[in-house]
Parts: sequence; structure tokens; C-alpha cells
Amino acid sequence: MHRNYVPELSLDKQDPVFQIATTEEIVGLRSDTKKHLDDEFAEIRKELVSIKDALARAGIQV
Repeated sequence: MHRNYVPELSLDKQDPVFQIATTEEIVGLRSDTKKHLDDEFAEIRKELVSIKDALARAGIQV
């Protein structure tokens, strides 16, 4: 056997309980990531609006 041999695992060969848990973890991670990014982008938008407002008050058009 080759020294760097790594057995292939396909989802159809794995335990169904493991598949369900893994799928739920992936869905949860995606959901958490989406929420985090949505929150971050909302904060960035607020900061951008504040910067644009400050520039407008200084007479600078953006």
C-alpha cells in the first residue's frame, strides 16, 4: 500500500446518523455565517452613511 494512501470516504458509505449530524452542522454554520455577515454589512452601511453625511455637511459631494 502506498505510504500516503488515504482511503476515500463517500457519503453513501458513511453512517446515516453521522450524515444527518454533519448536514445539520453545515446548515447551522451557513446560517450563523450569513447572520454574522449580514450584521457586519449592516454596520458597514451605517458607517458609510455617517461618513457621507459628514462629508455633505462639510460641503463635499460624494
